[in-house]
Amino acid sequence: MVETAPDIIYLHGFRSSPQSDKAQALDSHLKAISYSGEWFIPELAYSPVEIEKQLDDLIQGRGDRAVGLIGSSLGGFFAYAMAERYGLPAVLINPAAYPYDLMNQYLGTQTNLYTGEAFEVTREDVECLRDLDPGEPSHPERLMVMLQTGDETLDYREAERRFANVHLMVEEGGDHRFSSFENHLSAMLTFLADEARVPDSTA
Repeated sequence: MVETAPDIIYLHGFRSSPQSDKAQALDSHLKAISYSGEWFIPELAYSPVEIEKQLDDLIQGRGDRAVGLIGSSLGGFFAYAMAERYGLPAVLINPAAYPYDLMNQYLGTQTNLYTGEAFEVTREDVECLRDLDPGEPSHPERLMVMLQTGDETLDYREAERRFANVHLMVEEGGDHRFSSFENHLSAMLTFLADEARVPDSTA
């Protein structure tokens, strides 16, 4: 546990970007409250191998600074994987519980919804996601999972079952974007501050 505000890393979802509504809402909120830690909203690569390297470099680069992770959809899966790898707290928003099963339907050419950039999803990408899955949470108390039953992209029940033993909030209605995201920002930041930890340097 640490007493200073943790640095925040927000991970956007598949075909998304730092320009997404949630990323921008988080950025605006942290500026509005004059958040004392640093925050990062990286533009994630398309390849899971490259994303893994991006996140390893970013987290290891924080040195002895405490870090908290927030991830949405596929970004929620990566936040979970990195939380397990480095012993960090994370908030997962409508996360993809088993993305390697989901991504089979996206094989081939895809388009970033914000930049219009085309990219390829390969079977190697799917297998990389499977390899990244850390299994069951080793520290469920360090995870907060927020789900909305109206998610039109993911079946919220998969994440509800997978993360049944963590700090779990299931909100009726809503959508994949998590329409009440802004209303929960203070609670998310409080959770990450309460569970704040420096990344495990042995990871």
